[in-house]
Amino acid sequence: MEGKVFFLSPTCGALRMMMIKSMIEKSGGLVEKREGARADYFVFDKTVAACRKKVEDLRRSFQRFEGAKPVHVQWLEQTLRNNTWQDPPVVPLPSSEEERERDAEEGRERESLEAVPKKRRMTEDLDKEQVEDDNQTRILAEESRFTPYAPNERRGRPVLSGHFEHALLDILDNLGKHRSSVLLEDKRCVVIYDGFPKARYHSLVLPKEKIMSIHDLKRSNLEVLRHMHEIAVKLTKHLRQDSGCEELSFRIGYHSIPSLKLLHLHVISTDFDSPCLKNKKHWNSFQPPFFIDSGMLMEDLERNGKISINKEQALQWLKDDMISHRTEEKMKNIPALKDHLARCKKPVCTGKVY
Repeated sequence: MEGKVFFLSPTCGALRMMMIKSMIEKSGGLVEKREGARADYFVFDKTVAACRKKVEDLRRSFQRFEGAKPVHVQWLEQTLRNNTWQDPPVVPLPSSEEERERDAEEGRERESLEAVPKKRRMTEDLDKEQVEDDNQTRILAEESRFTPYAPNERRGRPVLSGHFEHALLDILDNLGKHRSSVLLEDKRCVVIYDGFPKARYHSLVLPKEKIMSIHDLKRSNLEVLRHMHEIAVKLTKHLRQDSGCEELSFRIGYHSIPSLKLLHLHVISTDFDSPCLKNKKHWNSFQPPFFIDSGMLMEDLERNGKISINKEQALQWLKDDMISHRTEEKMKNIPALKDHLARCKKPVCTGKVY
């Protein structure tokens, strides 16, 4: 009999459940949804230890995931030992006596609060709010984690309103509506999936400050650019770990002529394996010199105080011959390029990689 772990319904909804499912499957487990069962999902594995580890990993990774309680792990071990199925235990709700005691305690707290002068209470409330804000800032800074990366073929296109040119602005203004597109959010930036990925891994780092493009940058923006770059580098490390492939390499940078309003930093894997990569313009837009490395752009901005691009020259770069980023061979068309990309495993030799 294979191992089974019982899960309570999580409080975080269907999207987080999908992420949990993906995480378990990547680690070699099998997740099965059972109709009529009191749990949302069961996890199957060969050993109790492996099941227990998955539960603990999930409890650490997802703060709002209620997961299996200790009593359920005990039930799991008993079930495996006896090799017979029994319904998992239900965690009891607080007794009515406990509830009455809690209500009484809350009443005493209210009476105590009413005895405090109103002005003093307002001051204490403001102090409390400040502490909570400070704690939230610290949590965002120290504990933000990337969500597991969903493969391109499992993701739908983001539903956007308005003109395509303003798609990123729409996402930034309506993050709640586009939560499934978000990999990470902190106080300064948001990391999202590219809606039309040109590689297996293709994400965008957006600043929350509304800087429209690289052409609007000033020296005063260097701090936010450095933060975006730092987040991008952390994302590459996360994706290597998440995929189990330490050989993954990435480009991190900007297009010379962006197609969308709002500054966005591309983080793209150098496999360029995607059905969305369809023409010469797509390929050349992620190769130097049209694709500007993030570090080089920051150096240029610090030195000159602005980013100057010759638009005519940049448009010509998009029309240039397609050159392999691994061998510097000329590619005659997209099918030839894709065949070459599938076969050639040499390291990238053009532009900076991370």
